[in-house]
Amino acid sequence: MDSDFKKGYSFAVHNMAGAEGSVSADAWINSVNETVDQLTADMLDTAAKKNLDIDYLQGFIAEIWHTNTFNTSSAIHQSGTQAVQPDVNSFGSSDIKVLDSAGKTISELSSKSYNTASGSYKEQAATPWERYNELRSNAEKKGKTYKSFEEFLEERGLKNDESAKMSMYLGQGKLIPTEQLEKARDLLTKKVLTLKGNTSPTPETAVQIARYEEVLKTLTDVVSDGQGNSSLQLTHKQAMELAKAAKSGHIDEELLKECGLDISKLVNARDIAQEALSSGLSAVALSMVFSVAPVIIDAISMLVSQGEIDLELLKEGAGKALEGTPKSFISGSLSAAITACCKTGKLGEAFLDANPVAVSALVVTAIGTIESAIKLATGEIDQKEMARELMQMYVTSALSYAGGTAFAVIFDGFPLAYMLGSLVGGIIGGLVYKAAENILLSFCINTGCTFFGLVDQNYSLPQSVFDQLGLEHFDFTNFEYDQFKYDKFEPERFSYETFSYPKFGLTVLRRDLIGVCNVGYVTA
Repeated sequence: MDSDFKKGYSFAVHNMAGAEGSVSADAWINSVNETVDQLTADMLDTAAKKNLDIDYLQGFIAEIWHTNTFNTSSAIHQSGTQAVQPDVNSFGSSDIKVLDSAGKTISELSSKSYNTASGSYKEQAATPWERYNELRSNAEKKGKTYKSFEEFLEERGLKNDESAKMSMYLGQGKLIPTEQLEKARDLLTKKVLTLKGNTSPTPETAVQIARYEEVLKTLTDVVSDGQGNSSLQLTHKQAMELAKAAKSGHIDEELLKECGLDISKLVNARDIAQEALSSGLSAVALSMVFSVAPVIIDAISMLVSQGEIDLELLKEGAGKALEGTPKSFISGSLSAAITACCKTGKLGEAFLDANPVAVSALVVTAIGTIESAIKLATGEIDQKEMARELMQMYVTSALSYAGGTAFAVIFDGFPLAYMLGSLVGGIIGGLVYKAAENILLSFCINTGCTFFGLVDQNYSLPQSVFDQLGLEHFDFTNFEYDQFKYDKFEPERFSYETFSYPKFGLTVLRRDLIGVCNVGYVTA
């Protein structure tokens, strides 16, 4: 395989690893933003469908807030758990359910939002018997006869036992406004202590104590799955403000931030680091697959043609793949981290719409530039070789980016479209650079152009030409003068000189490459 093609392919693989990190981080933040969009849409939809006063609407808004902000937290942590609002309005039914990644119910919650802590906790502690008396009283005020308690329970699938004297939401979490939580707990604690202080407790008292203790134990101001995912707290005042905005048909982003829903603050450094680590590992796996792929293809070809596989070839290919994984990890993790910071607004509003694939291209190019600079500093390459490496990298990077963007548009919706396009573009970039370099050097050979010092023009004759011409030359740095010797005549040693005629020869010189970006004379 041509070395320039190898370089193009290698760079494309690393660029693809960086792209995988950026695309993964972009998809992650998009999933977080989608939960916020869903929150707004649900609030506006509920306000439009339910023609309610703000005092009643705010209760539904609170349910939507806790459901969707829990999903925001789950999306940030990429946990797979989800909160839903069951489309059921039966007696004692839950308002919110938390499901695991398999769809199994983890917990259920009842949500009540009243003006006072007393009103909220009493509604959560209401029993079937209390609800029956309320409905019967309303019917009697209208001059109607209401059904018996037994009939009331039977219609709702309940039994006339001690459970009928417990909370209607027994076993569920009891969700109330944040600013009311502590006061509600204090009131419930006092009720329990008062009931327990009775000198002659009765079975009825014991049931009441059990009811209030259960409500006290399950009282909360957030939806949580116990695994780090939690909804955002909401006060009654904030629920009223959100209900008012929803009823007006527009919920401002600033209002959401005032209520605590600010992605730039919710996504913290630990979350970004976790995503960067995950993306870096994915980039390593992807890089290894594509790095080893050519070796595997060669091995299969050898098996078909010769009936055997060169194990040393496979070992060499695997070794090279492992050598490239640290670079791929750095590219993938850095691209993911920078993309996440841009998309969450941690780098300012100007970078909110940063293109993730452009970020990955810049990261990979920056890493390549640093790598070449280190090689220059350690003397592994000289300035012209560094310039050649950087030029090849920039051309390959540009075509890799263009190829990825084109594939993403052509194969919209296909998850690997950009990465495959990036790989194809990078390979083409390596070949394009080679062709362009050949044209450039041919121009320099014919014209003597140096392109601002990128190409050396050496006009000294090569040693082989001097040798063929019989010309002597000396090195100025090692000049040695000839010593003078006078002639002596010795008859016994006299010898005559032989005559030789001069010979005529022709040596043709031409300009060509004599080194990396170095043009000089060579013999034809």
